[in-house]
Amino acid sequence: MKKTWKAYLPLGLLILFELAVGILLFIQPEEFTRAVVIGFGVLLLAASAVSFVRYFSDRRAMGEGSVLTLFLAVFTLALGGACAFLPGWVLGLFALAAAVYGVILVVAGLFKLAAYIDRRQAGWHPSVLSLIGAVLSVALGLLILINPFTARDVVWQVAGVSLIVEAVFDTVGLVGSLVGKQ
Repeated sequence: MKKTWKAYLPLGLLILFELAVGILLFIQPEEFTRAVVIGFGVLLLAASAVSFVRYFSDRRAMGEGSVLTLFLAVFTLALGGACAFLPGWVLGLFALAAAVYGVILVVAGLFKLAAYIDRRQAGWHPSVLSLIGAVLSVALGLLILINPFTARDVVWQVAGVSLIVEAVFDTVGLVGSLVGKQ
């Protein structure tokens, strides 16, 4: 029995991680995302320090350092600094991405609507579902454009719910595997 639990320990830890992240994303999407962005920034700053050390040690050992190593060090320093010290700016980029997605939805919905009208005028009988899809696309795109920051948080909340659901299914699979072994 101990061997069985040890074999399934990584999956059990993954389930706990999925549940924790899912719950945090659902309950506090902005705060949790901000913490993740800051943590990612700190990791990038550490990677930048390692790249700088590697560049200067290569330079001493061989007389020259790799330009790629120096570029990587500067790039990770800039990105890590932005994430660690300007997390609001990075989260604003997520809102910008949501706004761009809103524009894409509106444009796609208008094209679908135009295609529906063209088909009707040509004497075809397009499905009413294509009209509903076009209207929903335009409506959702406009909702996102009205407040992209709320849309960003909703996306994180949906991701949290999907992680929770995935953790539940993984738990059911794990329990089924353990029961089946006995």
